[in-house]
Amino acid sequence: MNFSNMTTMIFDLDGTLFQTEKLAIPAFRRTYERLHAKGIWNTYPTNEQITSVFGLTTADLWKALLPDANDAERAIADEILLEEELAHLEKGYGELYPQVPETLSYLKSRGIRLYIASNGGERYVKGVAQAMKIDSFFTRIYSAGEYKTARKEELVAKLLAYDGSSLAVMVGDRRSDVKAGKANGLYVIGCDFGFARENELEGADEIIHDFTQLRKLVCV
Repeated sequence: MNFSNMTTMIFDLDGTLFQTEKLAIPAFRRTYERLHAKGIWNTYPTNEQITSVFGLTTADLWKALLPDANDAERAIADEILLEEELAHLEKGYGELYPQVPETLSYLKSRGIRLYIASNGGERYVKGVAQAMKIDSFFTRIYSAGEYKTARKEELVAKLLAYDGSSLAVMVGDRRSDVKAGKANGLYVIGCDFGFARENELEGADEIIHDFTQLRKLVCV
């Protein structure tokens, strides 16, 4: 791809911009404590089980972590988790990957329109962007929770319909990001510093191991 002609970059949030585990693991722990107190669930997930669901839609996340719960119980769990995530953000939990704000600032200075496309809930995604002070870099923030999409391919399609660009790049750390980019005819940059498992980024056009590598690509 000729990056000099690129107009738009679309970023996943968790595992791409944001070190999610530093917020999610303590928030999930507290959520499960509250669920246990309500008599809804008695077992606790491992850290590996928690990180394995990053990037999933809310519905798929709870199917994985509360497999035997009913819809009402999963709705309660989701409400509690959001409360805990926002509360932990206020307490200072969570961290961006190194040089994310500086790199986003550089990309925006090159005239590139920046977006977030996340499978998370609207209040969570926008809450993280605001708490981490990166929301101002983005033209718009898209979340599955706000746009009611079941797959990231649909969410990215909605974003592209708004943006109108045919020269866009998808940046993410999960198979869903690669699939979403490819389904929409985009060049895909896989991030191998987040939660990607072996072969998860198969099909990406480029793989980076540090967020700042995006600057070098754009300079080509």
